[in-house]
Amino acid sequence: VIVALSALLALAVIAGAIALVALMRLNSRMEEKNSGNQEFRSAEASTRAAIDALAGELPEVGDFLRDFLPAYGQTLDELTGRI
Repeated sequence: VIVALSALLALAVIAGAIALVALMRLNSRMEEKNSGNQEFRSAEASTRAAIDALAGELPEVGDFLRDFLPAYGQTLDELTGRI
């Protein structure tokens, strides 16, 4: 039973990581966002909804969203406060 629970937790963590990578890639595509691409916005919204659901189950996902995701898609100048 413990092994099965560990395997399920590992799968959930992997699914969370995959979803976070997808969201980071979507966040870094500023030209798509700025062009008003509806397909892009829909993909971003559905990915974010899935990740928000995972964050309810895996606090680490919520921590990543809060602490690290805002930096993705920013320039070095924006990150260092020069702009």
